[in-house]
Amino acid sequence: MISFAKILLQVTRPRTALLGNLPGTVIYRNVEQYPETIKVPGVLIVRVDSAIYFTNSNYARERYRFL
Repeated sequence: MISFAKILLQVTRPRTALLGNLPGTVIYRNVEQYPETIKVPGVLIVRVDSAIYFTNSNYARERYRFL
């Protein structure tokens, strides 16, 4: 039962990350892990570490709504 609950939680609340550009490259990385990244003005780049399903689409939308 615990394994099923963990899988259900991972599907409904996937890990996400805001991405920024590493200066001088075409590489985009997590802004929390790489503080030197530069966010693209006017563009929100989000990486979702799971497939997008109807159960988790609202989570991703609400998580980054106010950024």
